[in-house]
Amino acid sequence: MVERKTVQNIFTTMAGKVLILLGSFGTMALSARFWGAEGRGVIALYVANLSLATIFSNIFTNSSACYYSPRVGAAKLWLQVSLWTFGVSALAAPLLQGTASPLLTLVFFVAATLSGMITFYLSVFLGRQQVPYYNVVTVLEPVLTLLLMLLLRYTVCPSYFAYFYAQVLAYALCTLVCHVLLHREGVSLHAEWSWQCFRQNFLFGIQEETGTFLQFLNYRLPYYFLSYYCGLASIGVFSIGVALSESIWVISRSISLVQYSNLLNPDRKDAGKAVSDTLQLSVYSLVLSAVCVVVALLLPSEVYTFVFGPEFVSLKWIILLLSPGILLVSAAKVYGHYFSALGQLRVLVVSSACGAVVSLGLSALCIRQGNITGACLATVGAHLCCSAVLIVWFFRARRRVNGRD
Repeated sequence: MVERKTVQNIFTTMAGKVLILLGSFGTMALSARFWGAEGRGVIALYVANLSLATIFSNIFTNSSACYYSPRVGAAKLWLQVSLWTFGVSALAAPLLQGTASPLLTLVFFVAATLSGMITFYLSVFLGRQQVPYYNVVTVLEPVLTLLLMLLLRYTVCPSYFAYFYAQVLAYALCTLVCHVLLHREGVSLHAEWSWQCFRQNFLFGIQEETGTFLQFLNYRLPYYFLSYYCGLASIGVFSIGVALSESIWVISRSISLVQYSNLLNPDRKDAGKAVSDTLQLSVYSLVLSAVCVVVALLLPSEVYTFVFGPEFVSLKWIILLLSPGILLVSAAKVYGHYFSALGQLRVLVVSSACGAVVSLGLSALCIRQGNITGACLATVGAHLCCSAVLIVWFFRARRRVNGRD
């Protein structure tokens, strides 16, 4: 059976992620109301580009920092993380936002840099099993973004730039909070360099983020095809349907996060218990996610148009099309974090590569003719393929652990 402490941490983390979800939902709904489908399309494409830049900065800031910070100390990682994040952001801003205004490119650079540093601090919290600190910061960011967006929208910036400015300010405040929390725990961040640590961190991170980049293609590649073939308004509608569907993953992410933190604990050596706990948690994730999908599909379409506006009448159809992939990913995410915690990153790369190939092929075939429906088919196909690979690999690992091979 799963330990009581693990269950308590899951519910604590889930409560935090529900607050994150509410903040993100408020931002999404209000921005749709303020600036319509086209404005949401601009924001969605910007956020996708920011996520893409973050993938490369995460080579040093995400799982590698979480894995090595309890082993070598956060101080040995801080300088290399800072330099890497700054360099990646400086390259990504003109490459990904070069066609936008110079001001938006500058905002993108600042946001990418701050986002990378926040990810590092959060990884240190997880590596030290300080889940409450992780929850505080991750809840604070979307809430601050929502409040600051409203403040700017009704005072000095009525355009959708209010969202971009609010996000940067929220990131800056969260960075300050992270510094305070780390100082409170006696964690000293100073300039200390180790080439061996740099090499280890890079080799670990590049494997992890290669899988994440391929996973990004699974989830977000249709955005770029929609932008090319159908315009920003289509991205705006599709992105909200995707965000509503993916919000169900708050359950699997909460479960996976706590299990990942547990498996990183060097004192946990029972491979059989790790496998059985992971299997049990994946079932919980699937069942709870299925309940949420049913609730979302039972809501009448008028609810969605009331919240987001008449341009978003097809949201229920999008959720219906995406739901099979969303549910299978809900179970598979737990398995993915299991392999990540054990350092078996090749599994994640292979599964994500399979999904990326499917996403690319179906996007090219379906989106030009099918518009948003084609984007849904490409996305759900990638989800099903990627998840199926993870599930098969996990059950093979389970048989090996149980001595059945």
